[in-house]
Amino acid sequence: MNICIFEDEKVKNFHPLSLSRPVYQLRCGIFSLAEKIKKCMPGSAVYYHCRLYIQPLLKLRKNTNILSAKKMNSCLFINGRIIADKKLANKLWPLKDDVIFTFKGEIIAAYITKENLKKINLKKDWLDFKDIKAKRKNVKVTLAEYIWDLVENNETEVINDAENNYELGKINGKIYPQVTLINKKRIFIEKNSKIKSGAVIDAEKGPVVIERGTEILPLCTITGPVFIGKKCLIKSGAKIYPGTTIGQASKIGGEIEESIIHEFSNKQHEGFLGHSYIGSWCNLGADTNNSDLKNNYGPVTVIMGNNKINTRLTFVGLFMGDHSKTGINTMFNTGTVVGFSANVFGAGYLPKCIPSFAWFDAQKGPIKYKLDKAMDTAKKVMSRRQVKFTKFDNRLFNHLFSDKLQ
Repeated sequence: MNICIFEDEKVKNFHPLSLSRPVYQLRCGIFSLAEKIKKCMPGSAVYYHCRLYIQPLLKLRKNTNILSAKKMNSCLFINGRIIADKKLANKLWPLKDDVIFTFKGEIIAAYITKENLKKINLKKDWLDFKDIKAKRKNVKVTLAEYIWDLVENNETEVINDAENNYELGKINGKIYPQVTLINKKRIFIEKNSKIKSGAVIDAEKGPVVIERGTEILPLCTITGPVFIGKKCLIKSGAKIYPGTTIGQASKIGGEIEESIIHEFSNKQHEGFLGHSYIGSWCNLGADTNNSDLKNNYGPVTVIMGNNKINTRLTFVGLFMGDHSKTGINTMFNTGTVVGFSANVFGAGYLPKCIPSFAWFDAQKGPIKYKLDKAMDTAKKVMSRRQVKFTKFDNRLFNHLFSDKLQ
């Protein structure tokens, strides 16, 4: 079976994280949305389609096959906004004739055979199925509508992913004296990890997965469900609460709850991060704090582009794009959006929407941020993790900077 995971025009609902990656490369739980779909379709040849400007970097970083005009007899297209579970394949099978699957009026999948495949233009950002003559079938799935939906579902997905993909109860790392493991049968610690004295890992309310090469320093408290990826450093005194996902090679301190942090990002010092989504290559300075609850306990509004969106949620935190940084003592209001490669600092609350490439002083407002300086910083940061800043990264920065000026 050929499958193609695609993104649709609702990528803007996942800004700023989707500015630099396809929606389906966003994490929810332990895995990305694409990885979840792949796990539901074992044995399939997997291809991808996304916005044209992202394709080269996706192919380089993730070693993926971009769908081309190659000859194939059929293909099952799957919307990358689906938070897939193991029942997905059964909902779409059996496949024989062309069929378009919908949920609440949106196309969530399409099985297309040879003749109709020719009608799909792969050289556009979005795949268009409107000219496909096929029967329609309604299927119930979990479909993310906005970036905060991934945060809202993260705790449940950490549990599902851990239970279905890890040998819980297996402790292969080095456990130092006076470490407390609560409900050990729900804990997975991979080899070459170290849990130092005084640390507490509590899996009473949900599993805790710690992957290889990660070091948990003394006096940390980790309360599941929590996932911590490869080669992370959790600093002494850190408090990590349920519903948290930490990507590989990240350095974490302070207090975190119900948040997703992508790989290669740092929050090393004291400060609170809650109900938030942080991209890759971000750095939160000491005592950076975000609010995730209004004083009146009312629903949180988030500014996305020119639109104010009522999330209808009580807890909504910070959404930060890749390569953004904060200075010490930075304060973010409830439901703040920080774009790609922004630098924010200064005393006092910042605006709730900070654009990409903004050099933003909380007291003085935005200052012009030059593209060459932004890329120079990114090169330095990436080189510290032995990751090369490629020509495709250069093109991404240029594209997003030019798009910001339009």
